[in-house]
Parts: sequence; structure tokens; C-alpha cells
Amino acid sequence: MFSDLKLKIGNYILRRAFLKSKHSSALISLSQAKKISLLFDAQNSESIMELKSLLKYFVKLNIDVDVLGFVNSKKNSREHISTLHINYFNLSDVDFWGIPKSRKLQSFLSKRYDFVVNMSVENSFPTKYLALVSKSKYR
Repeated sequence: MFSDLKLKIGNYILRRAFLKSKHSSALISLSQAKKISLLFDAQNSESIMELKSLLKYFVKLNIDVDVLGFVNSKKNSREHISTLHINYFNLSDVDFWGIPKSRKLQSFLSKRYDFVVNMSVENSFPTKYLALVSKSKYR
């Protein structure tokens, strides 16, 4: 019951932030894209490996890619070490409601992307928030 209330309050805050953001959407093809961001849940090594193969595909197309993985714990494990294109964030980077508070996530929200793709299977609130509030042409 408490988690439901927490989620409802988080969605209310998300709705207000989404309506405040002046989003100008544009239909853009993948061949025209120059900068893409991928969001995902980094709970297991299989999802990380699948995302790395997708990352290689976009790099072959000469598209600048930023990948941000969410780890649903207070600390990252050894498999969640940031690389050139892949960064990770965890529960210590968000506040009680799931709203980004770290400098790393604020930097992500300030960048402009052609595409932001939320690939999280778990439908976690922090990745949903980042996808909806980000400055992108297409989500």
C-alpha cells in the first residue's frame, strides 16, 4: 500500500514536470539521427549484453549513443562499471520519490537527443521519468 502511494505521488510530480517542459516533437528517421539515448534496467548481465550489441549497431551507423542503465539497489555491483558509452545509476542517485537528484542525471536531462528510447522491461519509475522529461525530438 505504501509503495502504491509513493508511485502515485511520483507520477503526480512527473506529470507536472512533463507539462512544464516545452517539448517540441519532430518525426525523424533513424538515418537522420545524430544523437540517441537508450535507457534500460540493468538488473542482469543478459540485458547488459543485449544492449551492448544494440550499441555496437548504432556506433556502426556513426550515431552518437549515450546509454544509461538503472540498478535497483543502493550500490552498483562489479558488472555495473561505467564505460565510454554506458553509464549506470542507482537508488542513491534518485530521491525518495524516484526523481533524479544526482549531477550525472541532471546532466543527462540537460542534453538534447534526437531519440530517447526507454528499453526497461520492468517499467521502473526512474527510467520512465528520465525518458519523459528529457529534451528529445522523439521519445
